Amino acid sequence: MSFDFSTPPTGSQPRALSSFHLSGPLNDSQPGSPSNSSLLMSPSAYLRTPGSPPSSSHQPQIDPNLFANELSALFVDALANQFGLGDAEQDLRKNLHGFAKLGHGLSKSDLATRTYLLGSIFCILKEQRIIAASHQSTQQLLADLQIRLETTFSLSPEQRTNIRIVAGDLIFDPNRITFMTLHFDVANHLHKDREAFKLTNIYGNPAREHFLTIYTKCQCSSVHNSFRELLRDSVIGDDTSTLSDFIYDCLNRFRRAGGNSDLGHPVRARLAILRRFAYENPHLLDRAEEEDESLSTPSAEDAEDSPIGEPLKKKRKRGQGGRTTKGEDFWSKVEMWFEARQKQWGDSWGTPGWTVYISHTIELDTHRYQRPVVQNPFMIDIIIPEAYGAHSGSSTIGAAALKQNGLGSMEDILRLI
Repeated sequence: MSFDFSTPPTGSQPRALSSFHLSGPLNDSQPGSPSNSSLLMSPSAYLRTPGSPPSSSHQPQIDPNLFANELSALFVDALANQFGLGDAEQDLRKNLHGFAKLGHGLSKSDLATRTYLLGSIFCILKEQRIIAASHQSTQQLLADLQIRLETTFSLSPEQRTNIRIVAGDLIFDPNRITFMTLHFDVANHLHKDREAFKLTNIYGNPAREHFLTIYTKCQCSSVHNSFRELLRDSVIGDDTSTLSDFIYDCLNRFRRAGGNSDLGHPVRARLAILRRFAYENPHLLDRAEEEDESLSTPSAEDAEDSPIGEPLKKKRKRGQGGRTTKGEDFWSKVEMWFEARQKQWGDSWGTPGWTVYISHTIELDTHRYQRPVVQNPFMIDIIIPEAYGAHSGSSTIGAAALKQNGLGSMEDILRLI
């Protein structure tokens, strides 16, 4: 007797251990029935379970639905349409069909679930593509707008105010004796503290830097003219003022707020010198500085509203007969005077030459411009009516009561009733 230990063919029913009788020969075998050895050697004999139809061949039967677990293309297309995979997402639709064909050995329900999850992921990927395309379009639009805004760039009100304040504060500096290069000093100061003055959006852009240079020079020229006119009005005309009043006016107009309130002797000395120069050279007081031809220096309104790409128009003040020759304006002459005296007396206000000249200048200014005496109309003695004294009893009693109660007491007021 021998045993067949080979693996039963695929597709056959599992064999039951109860169908094997290994305890010996079958005693109830009938004549004509197959022998024990033929039963064990024939796999088809013991692969049949009770109730199963007899096999017509010795080959195992294969389930016809074994390779029919693939999802239909119609189902996949319906799923793709549900998730909105259109013509623009043909690659995602093809990938979904390809995934549905990879599910050999999986049940249809499992494969359908996995395909649905993949379709959900593809739907999210489609939305991400739309967002990315929209973002790219927005970036291109912003780039175009940025290029167009370059031609209409203008300084903000805060930036313009900061430039004006810096220019005024630097021209008020007691150690400044050069005035024609004020715009360079202002530009350097602005670049050094560009974050404090809110100018970080300008530096690094050549077009905006050029616009800032134009506006800075314009503001420095305006400060020059304002200072010159203030000097002129303080020494010539009907509204002249003393040196102290002039210092106060300059402080309010040009000094940077929050600065040191201790002006000191250098401020008084320099302003006194400028007043004396203006008084001794009245023919220069109406000469404004010449504008540089290399820069189209605009007025404050022009620099504020004119585009960068367009040339800025100059404005001529009314009553200005002609243009002043370069080097013949007021501040050029002041600068030349300080340069000559600097070579003569040195670089310090405390040298003997400067000390004598400043003392003499302040003395002349004090005698030339004196503050008018203002009469106090209330400096007239008040006459008390005699009736008030008779009503109070006697002048002695009234004086004692006045001294005791004090002027303007409630009792004095009640006596007038």
